[in-house]
Amino acid sequence: MNPALHKLGLTPTDRVVILHVDDVGVCEASVSGVDDLWQVGMISSSAVMVPCPWFPAAAALCRAKPNIDMGVHLTLTSEWDTMRWGALSTRDITSGLIDSEGYFYRSYSACVEQGDPTAVQVEFDAQVTRAIGAGIQPTHIDSHMGTAHHPRFLATYVATAIKHKLPIFMPRRQALGDEHFANLARQQIELLDNAGIATVDYYGWTRLESHEDKAGELKQALSQLQPGITHFLMHPAKDTPELRVLCPDWRARTAEYTTLLQPDLRQWMSKQGIHVIGYRDLMTAVPT
Repeated sequence: MNPALHKLGLTPTDRVVILHVDDVGVCEASVSGVDDLWQVGMISSSAVMVPCPWFPAAAALCRAKPNIDMGVHLTLTSEWDTMRWGALSTRDITSGLIDSEGYFYRSYSACVEQGDPTAVQVEFDAQVTRAIGAGIQPTHIDSHMGTAHHPRFLATYVATAIKHKLPIFMPRRQALGDEHFANLARQQIELLDNAGIATVDYYGWTRLESHEDKAGELKQALSQLQPGITHFLMHPAKDTPELRVLCPDWRARTAEYTTLLQPDLRQWMSKQGIHVIGYRDLMTAVPT
């Protein structure tokens, strides 16, 4: 059983979800969109990409509204063609963090093949420190495109959570990879438990490959939640010219945004017996 459940006053049979928004700061539409969703109360967590161009706007939003549950979306890739970003900690190509153009690698595979774990540790620390220095009170860390969960970087990812005393997106009961990864993950979760760092049990998501009937897709996915705490990630953003140029999957992102503005969604979850929490709740329940 996840020790956080008991400390939250919940039982092992309760279905608990963190309604999480990824990619805040990647563009203006992600920042203004997440602001709208916090105002209507339809999300419970979000995470900012510190190296991205609209990070200062995201930080300003958090300073103005400090109750927003904002984590650090640890970033090692820069996948788009029309907007790129790179490392905060180095411009040295021998670090394995940056490509020949001076940005993060575009792909997951290039990132995990080239990245030096020591350089990754420094970069993770730099991103968390920059967020704190900009006035954000991070509620957790998670990973853009899952790069931090690769076996080469997993220990570094966990060490970052322990160093900064932050909850971490690290599923206890759902594998993120093969059996080798599962064994490594169990060892790291034991370290997190010993350090008093809160974790989740499962993860879920909505697809970026389609934009039709996002409400139906979301309800179907949430109706299948298992008992325990699920980190459920989404990528909502406003429909803007910038977003359309930047993201090939902009239709899915804007469809998620309009779906999450629907006022009946929380009521539907309540009727399903689904408890909604944020990472700030985990920080409170499992203090380090």
